Amino acid sequence: MKKAIFLLLAVVLLATVVSASKTTETLIVGQSFVLRDQNITLLDLDTKEDKVILCINGKKDIVADGKEKRVGETLVNVKTVSQNTAKIEFDSDCEDCILSNNNECLHTCNKNSDCNDNDESTIDSCIGTPRKCEYFQIEKEEVVEIVEEVKEHNIVVNIEEEIKEVETKTNFLTKFLDWLSSVFS
Repeated sequence: MKKAIFLLLAVVLLATVVSASKTTETLIVGQSFVLRDQNITLLDLDTKEDKVILCINGKKDIVADGKEKRVGETLVNVKTVSQNTAKIEFDSDCEDCILSNNNECLHTCNKNSDCNDNDESTIDSCIGTPRKCEYFQIEKEEVVEIVEEVKEHNIVVNIEEEIKEVETKTNFLTKFLDWLSSVFS
């Protein structure tokens, strides 16, 4: 009798543990939840082919409607896919998983060269967490026009100074010649 009660209690406890690792969730794109130290994120939907793109603890995979597929330590079964949501059953048998933030699945780039937009007027950068491409506009100064204006200004100043110098010398010579002419007359 004690064995029967013990077995019944063990079955109830095991059923509780097993059911705690199995859940059905209706997720929208971008939504995440945690199941037994596994971060599960619905990245995207394909409503034409009834597929979902999931990221489970940093592992990205595509699962079709009605087919079971193991992604990492989780068995995934897509129940329904609609325009904005997916109903998915998850069964995790992970005992010692380390929770991931799923950034590896969310990155759209890994290095600056992944963001090259072939536009010389932008600085292309792969930044942030998760990493994504950012484009910064470069502002170019019109140095040529400024230099031309400065040269033109200098020329005008130099010519005016030379004209004044010539006028001064001419005045001096005129006065000197007048003096000479008065002395010899």
